[in-house]
Amino acid sequence: MSTETDLSHIPGFKRTMETEVESHDGREGRVLTFIKSRIDGEPTPIPVKTLLDLMDEFSFQEDFLISIGDHKAKVFTDIIHEKKPKTFVEFGGYLGYSALLVAAAIKEYASDGHIWSVEADKDCAAIASELITLAGLDHMITVVLDKTTDAIPKLQGQGHFKNVDMLFLDHDESLYKPDFQTCLATGVIGTGTTIVADNVVRPGAPEYRRYVRELKGVQSKGVRGLITPGNFEDEFEVTEIVNADEARQ
Repeated sequence: MSTETDLSHIPGFKRTMETEVESHDGREGRVLTFIKSRIDGEPTPIPVKTLLDLMDEFSFQEDFLISIGDHKAKVFTDIIHEKKPKTFVEFGGYLGYSALLVAAAIKEYASDGHIWSVEADKDCAAIASELITLAGLDHMITVVLDKTTDAIPKLQGQGHFKNVDMLFLDHDESLYKPDFQTCLATGVIGTGTTIVADNVVRPGAPEYRRYVRELKGVQSKGVRGLITPGNFEDEFEVTEIVNADEARQ
């Protein structure tokens, strides 16, 4: 009996597993075309749920997208509702999936909340901006086209924020630790900030995870989430800064 997983019902993911290519091959532009074709004639703003459902459908049936996906979206929404951030920064905005998700959640309790979504790829940033406009959320989400190390001091210098309530790490896992350290040293994250890091199991961020769990002045734990389609086990690392001064020592 074969032990191979049958992926025929999720052809988009099956193709990615076969080719080992999961992004930046033109699929980002194709998902925008796909979404526009499905909402053609619909009044704007388009509901966030509609846009996210279409992105998930594309990921399942057309080409896998490296967005957080539907299962993690539910887990992340629960975290947002629990922590209730108003100022939110994410590193690795990609096509705007998580920014849209978070904005919809924050709107439920804070009309003045804001998300800064930092994305280094200009094409991805442009697509994210277009989807955000379709959702009518330009007033809540700012897409920042820049590298993380350059974006934060610029945003601080422009007076957009001194520190943030929540930081979401969803870019290159090898940058999680140094970017966390930079944000801690500059005061972007401080006492009371929650840091959520994606993909700490798959593909993995062991150095970052070990670092935050051993760091004084913080509390950190894993929260289960599935990579969909495929239902691969993964976790968010959710870190609370209890005492920033102690963490900076």
